[in-house]
Amino acid sequence: MSTTQTVYPTPASASQVTGQSTITRKDLRRHIAGSWGMGGLFTGVAHNGTNLVQGASLLVDQSSDGLLDTAYDSDRFEHGWLYTINSNQSHESHRIAAYSPTDGTISIGRAFENNPVTDVTEYEIHTHGVSPEDVNNAINWACQLGRQGIWVMLGGFVADGDMQDPGIGAWTGSGGTISKVVKSTGERILRVSGGYARSSSIGVISGRLYKTYAIADPASNSPVSIVVWDETNNQAIDLNGTATNGGNKAKAALSATWRAPDTCKSVHIRLSGAGDWSGAACYENASRGIILPDWCLPHDQVIVNLAWLEMSTSGPTYWTITAVPEPRGTWLEVEPGDWGGPIMARVAVPFALPADEAHEFPIGARDYLATGALRYIYTSLSRPKTTDTARFEATRVRVEREWQAYQRSRNPIAMRRYSWGRR
Repeated sequence: MSTTQTVYPTPASASQVTGQSTITRKDLRRHIAGSWGMGGLFTGVAHNGTNLVQGASLLVDQSSDGLLDTAYDSDRFEHGWLYTINSNQSHESHRIAAYSPTDGTISIGRAFENNPVTDVTEYEIHTHGVSPEDVNNAINWACQLGRQGIWVMLGGFVADGDMQDPGIGAWTGSGGTISKVVKSTGERILRVSGGYARSSSIGVISGRLYKTYAIADPASNSPVSIVVWDETNNQAIDLNGTATNGGNKAKAALSATWRAPDTCKSVHIRLSGAGDWSGAACYENASRGIILPDWCLPHDQVIVNLAWLEMSTSGPTYWTITAVPEPRGTWLEVEPGDWGGPIMARVAVPFALPADEAHEFPIGARDYLATGALRYIYTSLSRPKTTDTARFEATRVRVEREWQAYQRSRNPIAMRRYSWGRR
């Protein structure tokens, strides 16, 4: 099998350009509804006046840059939507019934579920004609249809070792709790609060040589380690390599080789220590291929390319693997024993759906997701036959082209020169 090795290019961090690396759903929605997108947004924070008290259907903002402004007309926010964000990141949306610029008050037709709190409750007033809940739905649509590339570890014959299966059925917690967490990038990690996470049983052949890898982000620089447990003889197996981080590294890349003892028929892997585990893999040293896990078989989980990960204290380096054959059903004919580290797959996955206002997306995906959301919004607006249908349709066509352009630049599936495997 012909292969070459090259350092996979790493794009510059977005934080170097923007000063931040992520964007919340709140900021993404305001990006869409504000001057960049639909151009109909007013924001502020609830602020009591001297003689006014916020009530069950009244929001007051008499701050210097708030709603109190005699230059405004009382119909400034007519037919608009009031969207409030509470301290616990929950939100609610109401149609505006009346606005008093001389009092700095917004009245709504129904009572708040949570009354506005002075200097705490953030609010948005949407005057672009689309409800803020529909903007949130449009963001969800863009997340589901958009794709981004993430590197994940193919788990060899550790069930769920790559962590991308939604559940934790292949892992059992001991001495703590475990859970699957979806990061803003769409990558899933196994979060261990303490003790260890135990994999399902793995059948081995006595005397054979095996390799085990894991990647962890320890909690507060906690010590983390991998343990291979001989189930036949009920004891840990001696490992050669870096099986623990010693508690002094922010990011742990662990690797070890071991030989199955005499009489050993099965083992399990233990990921020990509090932290987020983003990958675990176990291969027989002479393995001739990898069985692809279930998570990468559906069409929405497409492998873009492969690499092997060089494990070093200075940080990860991805060395690309070229001329890899197409998958044969669930079997990938790549020999993990030929490489100096675990086999990594760059996978095109949907963005994680935001659970609340504080959900974070990569800052570099801001305009990609925002354009996709606008495509959804203007497609919906152009369907009804109104006097504005032609204008909305023209906007939809323009936004559609922009969305396609972002697809070509950010969606790994659309980047044909990097693509590999099924499309």
